[in-house]
Amino acid sequence: AAALAAWSAASGVPYINVGASDDRLRNDLCEATMFHVEPSAAMYLDAMAGWYVRSGLRNWYFVRGADEESEAQYQRALETLRERHFGARSVGESSLEDGADVGGLADRIRRANADFVVLLLSAPEQLRVLEGLEEGGVEAMLTGFPYPEAQTRAFYAASRAASPRLGTGHRISAWEATLDAYGARELNARYRSVYGEPMDASAWAVYQGVKMLYDSAFFGGSHDPADVISYLSGEQSVFDVWKGIGTTFRPWDGQLRQSLYLAKIDAISEDA
Repeated sequence: AAALAAWSAASGVPYINVGASDDRLRNDLCEATMFHVEPSAAMYLDAMAGWYVRSGLRNWYFVRGADEESEAQYQRALETLRERHFGARSVGESSLEDGADVGGLADRIRRANADFVVLLLSAPEQLRVLEGLEEGGVEAMLTGFPYPEAQTRAFYAASRAASPRLGTGHRISAWEATLDAYGARELNARYRSVYGEPMDASAWAVYQGVKMLYDSAFFGGSHDPADVISYLSGEQSVFDVWKGIGTTFRPWDGQLRQSLYLAKIDAISEDA
């Protein structure tokens, strides 16, 4: 995404980011030619804090990757808990290399009296750690960072298989194939009729990115790249992404303002 942002700026061609949430792309790597349909990490983490703190979960335990992006997510989560949610706090954190042994992690979470566990890990690592925590008897509510591959039906099924108890909680998503309001039912139905599968968040983001480029050229009356960029960033430009009121891009970082969703993974019944 960073390489595409640099190419976009050098070529003057608009670039719509549909899959990278890293906040650096909205800050020091931000370019005037770059527009983000994919929500930022800050948006996801702020929404997570709002939902779960209001649900009464106050003692958070973080399991993060040993990489720069996971560290940045962790620091942002701490900031939003500290600055916006009185009474909620981090009671512990563990940093894991990919594939590292998770033995002892369940005990650390229990000793911290955590009521909520956040996995700031890649999608495959989330599944691996989920399985270990299930085996370790962790009872706290759990969720993971919503990377695009972690917002799919395939991931939800894998989460449930890896951890029938912990893996059937709530997940944050930019889109949900069962949405019904604001024309979402029709959009989801059209996608399913064409492709024979649900419209997961990644499919929604790609569709909206293409549609925004088309709308900018059509309603702006020009397909010249500079004119398309001007339309995308215009104060009067509003885009319908089937989330209710029309959405716009923030002028300072190119981020699409939008609603996010909380989806519950269905548990497998005992007689299923």
